[in-house]
Amino acid sequence: MFSQMFELPRDRVVMLPNAVPDPVPDVARVRHPGQPCHLLFLGYLNARKGVPELLQALASLPTTTRCWCATLAEAVRLMNSEKLAKNVGVVDLCAHADVLVLPSHAEGLATSILEGMSHELAVIATPVGAHSEVIEPEKSGLFVPPGDVPALAGALARVIDDESLRERLGRGGRERFLAEFDVRLYAARLTNLHARLLGSGRAEREPIVEGYIP
Repeated sequence: MFSQMFELPRDRVVMLPNAVPDPVPDVARVRHPGQPCHLLFLGYLNARKGVPELLQALASLPTTTRCWCATLAEAVRLMNSEKLAKNVGVVDLCAHADVLVLPSHAEGLATSILEGMSHELAVIATPVGAHSEVIEPEKSGLFVPPGDVPALAGALARVIDDESLRERLGRGGRERFLAEFDVRLYAARLTNLHARLLGSGRAEREPIVEGYIP
C-alpha cells in the first residue's frame, strides 16, 4: 500500500480498483439446463495461479458428483494495428461457462475474477491480495485457502451439484460488479478525481492515486 510505504495519511489516498467492461447486453449468456456444469479457469497456466492444485482437485472429485466439464485457458493478448490490447476469446469463454475458478497463491486483484462476476458466473477463488475486498463469501463467491486441494475439491463439488447455489452466487457477483467494478464507474471516478484536482489549485493537497496490480 502506497499510504504505508510513504507514510501518507489515508485522506490523501484515493483508491481506484481494477475494472472491466460490462458484457451485457452485447453478449448473451449461453446456458443449457440439464447439461454438464462448465468450469472455467482464466489465467497463466502456472503454479502461482494454483493450476497444479486445480488439476488435483478435479481428479479427486467424488464419483457421485454430477457431470461437469472444465476449460483451462491462458488469456492471449494481441496488439491490433492501433496498438490497443484486447482479449482474445475471453468473452466467448465466459458466455458459455457456469463457474470461474482461480485458486491463486498470490494476486493483486485478478481481472479474471471481475470478468467472471460481470458474466454472472459463480466464482471460486482464494482470499489473496484484494480478493477479500471484492468477494463476499457465500453471497458473491466462495473462498478456499491457497494450496488446499481438499477444500478446493469440496467447493467445486458444491457448485457442480447445486445449480441453485451457482445461480445465487452468480447473481450476487454480478450485483457486486455493477456496483463497484464496471469500467464506466472507473471512468466517472477518474473524471471526478481530475475535476477535484484541477479545481483545488493546490498541488500540496493533491491525493495519491492507488490501485491494484492485476
